[in-house]
Amino acid sequence: MMALEEVNAMSGNQSKTDEPAGLPANPFMEMWSKYLEQSGFPTQAAIEGLQSFADPQRFQQSWLDALSRSLEGLMRTPAFLEALKVNLKTMTDMKKMQDQMIEDTARHIGAPLATDIHGLFERLNVIEQSILARLAAIEQKLEALEPKTPKKAGQGHL
Repeated sequence: MMALEEVNAMSGNQSKTDEPAGLPANPFMEMWSKYLEQSGFPTQAAIEGLQSFADPQRFQQSWLDALSRSLEGLMRTPAFLEALKVNLKTMTDMKKMQDQMIEDTARHIGAPLATDIHGLFERLNVIEQSILARLAAIEQKLEALEPKTPKKAGQGHL
């Protein structure tokens, strides 16, 4: 913003007045100088307010806070909660239908189901443990039957 003295010098208004600080005597200049002074305060306040948004992290945090408040307000409305309830019920019903259809199809074509495979795994696990127990018992009997004498070089098990 130009100083008032520069405006007076440019306009050719070199009149000497008794007014303090060199204010112009011309009413037109006086009106514009007051306007510029008055419009400078809100503009300065707006610029200072916008400078806080010059920091990207503060702007992002401000935006996220506003978004959070907005979404929380939306998610607490009865209409949203009712729509959520209906959608969740529909999804669970469709999942039950899908599982029933897969089970029926598998039984129709004779394919094993997950429960059948799990049962088979359990039975195989029990059989494996039984075989390992029998092998351990056989090894103990073999060790008891073997002579306790040291073996000669060249002799070994058949």
